[in-house]
Amino acid sequence: MHSQITVMSEDSSHISLSLLNRLIKEVVQGNFLEDTWLVAEISEIKTASSGHCYLDLVEKKNQKVMARIKANIWSYQYTRIAESFFLSTGKPLERGMKILLLASVNFHELYGVSLVVKNIDATYTLGELAKNKQAIINRLTKEGLLSVNSSLALALVPKRIAVVSSSSAAGYEDFVSQLLNNGKSYLFEHQLFQASMQGDSVEAEVLAALSSIHQSKLSFDVVVLIRGGGASLDLTAFDNYEIAKRIAQFPLPVITGIGHERDGTVVDMVAHTSLKTPTAVASFLIEQFEEFEEYTKELADSLVYLVKDRLLKQKNKTKKIRSSFALLCQGFIAQKKEENFRVRSTLKVSCLRLVTRKREMLTGLKNKGNASFKDALVKTKQDLAVSKIKLKRGARELVQKNKVLISNQGRAVKLLDPINVLSRGYAMVQRKDKTFVKSITHLKNGDELRLTLKDGSVAVKLEENYLKRKIKKK
Repeated sequence: MHSQITVMSEDSSHISLSLLNRLIKEVVQGNFLEDTWLVAEISEIKTASSGHCYLDLVEKKNQKVMARIKANIWSYQYTRIAESFFLSTGKPLERGMKILLLASVNFHELYGVSLVVKNIDATYTLGELAKNKQAIINRLTKEGLLSVNSSLALALVPKRIAVVSSSSAAGYEDFVSQLLNNGKSYLFEHQLFQASMQGDSVEAEVLAALSSIHQSKLSFDVVVLIRGGGASLDLTAFDNYEIAKRIAQFPLPVITGIGHERDGTVVDMVAHTSLKTPTAVASFLIEQFEEFEEYTKELADSLVYLVKDRLLKQKNKTKKIRSSFALLCQGFIAQKKEENFRVRSTLKVSCLRLVTRKREMLTGLKNKGNASFKDALVKTKQDLAVSKIKLKRGARELVQKNKVLISNQGRAVKLLDPINVLSRGYAMVQRKDKTFVKSITHLKNGDELRLTLKDGSVAVKLEENYLKRKIKKK
């Protein structure tokens, strides 16, 4: 419904601000005679000491604020609305909630347009949360992340535990108490990575805790994410895509104990193992120790049984072998005795024949050796005489050859004598430290040198222009 208002004034060129606001108030109140149901997100919420509740409501599209309006819940209405909402959802009204509210539109000349909230439908908020949760599940399913973490192998003995929780949470204290005071005195190592378990900071702090675990120099077997029980909406912080994605892709198995079984969250769905409570998580870890201990006992029992069975079989087999071996040894000894007797008899006859034959051979060899020795002795005397003549002749030739060689070497030594070399016009060049100069490249301007000639030596000093000229000429 629209209203047309005719403004009468002595000066029709303008109107006052108060008159404008009064006219706007008449239009607003004239067009919004009934209360209106509308959907909005709580951007800010404050409760005054008087009991009144003040809201800042927004409408967003792609995280961009498209509209904004202020709303009030007067104290006599707020107590009823807040209690009803909490009983339905288990959580108080708070920033970030999307709500369906019944309100009247009000305009005040000083404070502008605002809403006066008459009621809030809690079922709508629950439905919105369920819809958002399903959207996250669908996205994780499409990305193939729901079962990634659960495919990791859990350590046989998950002893080293990284705990993501709040140090002040009762659930954390219950978890640690049950873990450390287990009936079988199993030893666990745990480290707390502090994170809020409710409120707006859950996402940032849980992600930071997981990053710290991943970057830690310590080695962990498993990650545990736990919190105490609570209302359904307290768990909505864990229907979070970023937390669920990080847990799904985490390199260690993640075990959750953040709520009751009927309140399963998205984080529970992507975790390796999801349990009801922190104490249930502690019991699960203790059971892994118990199962491993039982497994080792079964292995030990099986090993003892196998060893006893193998020993019994080997004992029986040894008895059979020993009996068979005794019979074989007796037969073998009898056979060897008989063979030994035959061999001894045969050997005796053979030895007599061999001794006779060897004696005959020795006699023949002795006669032949005497003749050969005489021939060899004569031949050796002849060879010695020939060698003596050759040796004398060779010695004379060697002495004569060495005399000629020594004479030649003497003449060469005289020729190479420095005195003879200097007499041919050469000179030796030495520095002050008596080292010889072998090349002009070893000289520099200003060097003091000593030149040695055939009949004496002289000290010289290189002038700068002289050395440059000589170097260039070369």
